[in-house]
Amino acid sequence: MDPVNTPMPKPSHAKDIIFAIIIIVIAIGAGYFIYNKASEEVDMTSTEQMEETTPKSSDSVTATLQTQSSSDDIDSIDADLKATDFSDIEK
Repeated sequence: MDPVNTPMPKPSHAKDIIFAIIIIVIAIGAGYFIYNKASEEVDMTSTEQMEETTPKSSDSVTATLQTQSSSDDIDSIDADLKATDFSDIEK
Protein backbone atom coordinates (compact mmCIF):
# COMPACT_ATOMS: atom_id res chain seq x y z
CA MET A 1 0.00 0.00 0.00
CA ASP A 2 1.05 3.44 -0.76
CA PRO A 3 1.57 5.59 2.41
CA VAL A 4 -0.01 8.57 0.72
CA ASN A 5 -3.30 6.79 0.04
CA THR A 6 -3.72 5.03 3.39
CA PRO A 7 -6.84 6.25 5.15
CA MET A 8 -6.35 7.82 8.55
CA PRO A 9 -8.21 6.01 11.33
CA LYS A 10 -11.17 7.98 12.65
CA PRO A 11 -10.59 9.27 16.16
CA SER A 12 -12.77 7.71 18.81
CA HIS A 13 -14.96 10.13 20.74
CA ALA A 14 -15.77 7.57 23.44
CA LYS A 15 -13.29 9.09 25.89
CA ASP A 16 -14.75 12.57 25.37
CA ILE A 17 -18.29 11.28 25.90
CA ILE A 18 -17.33 9.39 29.08
CA PHE A 19 -15.51 12.47 30.39
CA ALA A 20 -18.58 14.64 29.70
CA ILE A 21 -20.87 12.14 31.46
CA ILE A 22 -18.60 12.07 34.51
CA ILE A 23 -18.56 15.88 34.67
CA ILE A 24 -22.38 15.99 34.41
CA VAL A 25 -22.77 13.40 37.20
CA ILE A 26 -20.39 15.35 39.44
CA ALA A 27 -22.26 18.60 38.73
CA ILE A 28 -25.62 16.99 39.52
CA GLY A 29 -24.21 15.50 42.74
CA ALA A 30 -22.79 18.85 43.81
CA GLY A 31 -26.09 20.58 43.08
CA TYR A 32 -27.99 17.96 45.08
CA PHE A 33 -25.57 18.32 48.01
CA ILE A 34 -25.79 22.13 48.01
CA TYR A 35 -29.59 22.04 47.72
CA ASN A 36 -29.89 19.64 50.69
CA LYS A 37 -27.53 21.75 52.81
CA ALA A 38 -29.60 24.85 52.06
CA SER A 39 -32.83 23.01 52.92
CA GLU A 40 -31.30 21.75 56.16
CA GLU A 41 -30.31 25.28 57.18
CA VAL A 42 -33.80 26.59 56.39
CA ASP A 43 -35.39 23.81 58.43
CA MET A 44 -33.12 24.51 61.40
CA THR A 45 -33.73 28.24 61.13
CA SER A 46 -37.51 27.83 61.10
CA THR A 47 -37.30 25.41 64.05
CA GLU A 48 -35.15 27.84 66.01
CA GLN A 49 -37.55 30.70 65.23
CA MET A 50 -40.49 28.57 66.33
CA GLU A 51 -38.76 27.74 69.60
CA GLU A 52 -38.06 31.43 70.21
CA THR A 53 -41.65 32.49 69.55
CA THR A 54 -43.27 29.63 71.47
CA PRO A 55 -44.05 30.80 74.98
CA LYS A 56 -42.66 28.72 77.78
CA SER A 57 -45.68 27.72 79.79
CA SER A 58 -45.25 26.58 83.34
CA ASP A 59 -48.81 25.78 84.27
CA SER A 60 -49.68 22.71 86.31
CA VAL A 61 -51.01 20.72 83.34
CA THR A 62 -47.76 21.10 81.45
CA ALA A 63 -45.76 20.23 84.53
CA THR A 64 -47.86 17.10 85.04
CA LEU A 65 -47.43 15.99 81.44
CA GLN A 66 -43.68 16.49 81.61
CA THR A 67 -43.38 14.25 84.67
CA GLN A 68 -44.71 11.19 82.87
CA SER A 69 -42.62 8.07 82.73
CA SER A 70 -40.21 7.61 79.85
CA SER A 71 -40.56 3.84 80.03
CA ASP A 72 -42.28 2.03 77.19
CA ASP A 73 -43.57 -1.03 79.02
CA ILE A 74 -47.33 -1.51 79.16
CA ASP A 75 -47.70 -1.00 82.92
CA SER A 76 -45.92 2.38 82.80
CA ILE A 77 -48.00 3.56 79.85
CA ASP A 78 -51.19 2.45 81.59
CA ALA A 79 -50.16 4.26 84.79
CA ASP A 80 -49.42 7.44 82.80
CA LEU A 81 -52.79 7.28 81.08
CA LYS A 82 -54.61 6.81 84.36
CA ALA A 83 -52.70 9.71 85.92
CA THR A 84 -53.40 12.09 83.02
CA ASP A 85 -56.41 14.39 83.40
CA PHE A 86 -58.20 14.77 80.06
CA SER A 87 -61.11 16.83 81.37
CA ASP A 88 -59.58 20.16 80.21
CA ILE A 89 -58.30 18.90 76.88
CA GLU A 90 -60.47 21.16 74.70
CA LYS A 91 -59.72 24.42 76.48
